[in-house]
Amino acid sequence: MSNQQIVNNLFTNGLQYANMITRRKGGIHMTDKGMAKFGNFIREKRLDNNLSILDLSKRANLSRVTISLIENGHIKGGRKAIDRLATALGMTYIELRQVMKRVDVE
Repeated sequence: MSNQQIVNNLFTNGLQYANMITRRKGGIHMTDKGMAKFGNFIREKRLDNNLSILDLSKRANLSRVTISLIENGHIKGGRKAIDRLATALGMTYIELRQVMKRVDVE
């Protein structure tokens, strides 16, 4: 197996695992389209605050990979991640949850 195949397998398996974790019972269940819109919202808020992914990851105490996966609509993140993102972006957890609900029905 080539190095590229190994990387592709790890990425695919990682996304499947991340989706399994974020779609488990409890919390807000989002459609793929809703997760993509939510990710775009997070990216826009980050850019409005003139933050790089690295800056946001430090403020939110989340990995750059997690933020990238959220912004690209692959995962929505768990309660702690959403709370940390909200605080880092100058929002409350409740406000960000309301955004999640709103973008999933649009």
